[in-house]
Amino acid sequence: NLFSFRDQYCGYAEYHHNSTNRLIHTIFVPTLIWTGLVMIGCNVSPIAPWVGDEYGVPLNIPFILSTIYAVYYTILHPVIGGFGGIMIYAAFWTSNHFIEAGTSLTGFALGLHIVSWIIQFVGHGVFEKRAPALLDNLLQAVVLAFLFVWAHTLFDLGLYPKLAKELEAETEKRV
Repeated sequence: NLFSFRDQYCGYAEYHHNSTNRLIHTIFVPTLIWTGLVMIGCNVSPIAPWVGDEYGVPLNIPFILSTIYAVYYTILHPVIGGFGGIMIYAAFWTSNHFIEAGTSLTGFALGLHIVSWIIQFVGHGVFEKRAPALLDNLLQAVVLAFLFVWAHTLFDLGLYPKLAKELEAETEKRV
């Protein structure tokens, strides 16, 4: 079910059992989100530059993508997804201010983006010993990676222990 947190989380978790690979994703998935927003924001003109300009929040593609992510995450799980959506908006806000620094930073973002992808593929090949989720379902991987990392971080911190245990059991059944 596209709108089931359990289904979406477990579907993505099937590809992420190894703790080292999960740590790699915890570091580099947010990096990919942020660098992606920087590259899009640097290279695509605002849709309506006058909207939100006084607040430093332009109506542009990164804002629209961040909103889609935040809404979808909140639908999936109002608390975990809602706070994950806030984290996505924080990535948008900081990437926007990074762009506004005025220097040409697309190359930096692109380099960091490429390194992040390479490290994640190494994580899957060396530690997970399984192809990444994006090879089976690109959209699911691109949309759910951050929510998975966010939820798993909360679980690692001891939050939602019952849900974490249920999701782990469900994931084990699927593998």
